[in-house]
Amino acid sequence: MILQTTHRVAGLPGLKDKLLEIGNCDVITLEPGAGALGVLRLRDQLTDAHFKNGTSFFTSRPWQITESAISPAVLDQTARAIRPSHLLYRDVAYPVTEKSLIIGCDHYPFGKGIHVQATSTDVSKKHCTVHREGDRIVLTDHSSQGTFVDHRPVHGSAILELGQIVRFGTSRETMKLIACLKTDET
Repeated sequence: MILQTTHRVAGLPGLKDKLLEIGNCDVITLEPGAGALGVLRLRDQLTDAHFKNGTSFFTSRPWQITESAISPAVLDQTARAIRPSHLLYRDVAYPVTEKSLIIGCDHYPFGKGIHVQATSTDVSKKHCTVHREGDRIVLTDHSSQGTFVDHRPVHGSAILELGQIVRFGTSRETMKLIACLKTDET
């Protein structure tokens, strides 16, 4: 038996060890975001054909595990199909456009930047900038304290992907790359 868990469930202390105690069971930890992307592949099965507006309820479904179902290449391909469109900071989504979005501890006029609520010793006035170049989201570090993407330091610039976490200097302030659906996609 193969049991797939999200990265968050697998991170619960002792849970993975308990699951491995089940006889003849392999536990696979999915990449961050894989659960949400998997639901997108099941969308047709989640809708109820008897009701025009609504979702059916089910507690289980037949599951066939194939190599492609758990392949990181398949997850990467699905993730590339959904491009990040916004930076999420403290429950507010900021659109990323071709115009650079300045991120730092300075106050910026609406639409020009994001004020990070941390002390000036943790975050520079102009800590970093983020902008869109075609299909890519580019972050450029301008700080002396450093900018980190998924706990890795950025040296110069970095291409950002959906779901990545950006942290500023030594602060605990973070932003996340998200994709917002258009109103006709809901």
